Amino acid sequence: MMSQRSEKPPCSVCGEVGNGIHFGAEACRACAAFFRRSVALHKEYRCRGMGNCDILSRLEGQSEECIVLSRRIREAIQREILNYYRNNRRIEDPSMRLANLLSLLPALQRATRRFQEDVEISHVFNVYSVDEKFYEMCNGRF
Repeated sequence: MMSQRSEKPPCSVCGEVGNGIHFGAEACRACAAFFRRSVALHKEYRCRGMGNCDILSRLEGQSEECIVLSRRIREAIQREILNYYRNNRRIEDPSMRLANLLSLLPALQRATRRFQEDVEISHVFNVYSVDEKFYEMCNGRF
């Protein structure tokens, strides 16, 4: 029989054992709490490792700032989702929920475009080691 620890999917942020869906992704309690505080306090993080940390591979051995930056890759879209849930959780009419979700699309498109531009700049200037597969995925080439 498998242990309860190994049955749970991993946190999509840090790879530890997940605790459930938080802000649209499988996350452990620590990452969910960190994200909630980061959004609420509008925290900004900077890499102290000269920007050379590979934020897409295992997190071991990386600077704390790059670990935090890797967690923030999805932040713009997740912030919109968090605002949606905060403001619209009690709406019972499905058509109203759909209308509210559709109203998020322009903001999600802008956030996605900004993220793609950041990835492009990082790729061009080799700021972060973004592998080709991730780079292509971010630009819609699967």
